[in-house]
Amino acid sequence: MNHNPTLFKLVDLAHDYQLANAPPIVTARMRNLLLDTLGCSIAGRHHDAVQKVSIAAQALGTDAQAMGLGS
Repeated sequence: MNHNPTLFKLVDLAHDYQLANAPPIVTARMRNLLLDTLGCSIAGRHHDAVQKVSIAAQALGTDAQAMGLGS
């Protein structure tokens, strides 16, 4: 097995990360990105492309269910 030390360091960093320790500029940017994602999801929920993807996903017909934004 090929072990990648950089990957293990990244995994450790992500695992041990505490949002409370993030600089204020990071949390502010995260808030903006979250609001942008929600706004785009709400604005685009009736877009033709989204409807086509939804129809295609339903046509695949699986027993499992997945929930996405706006579903």
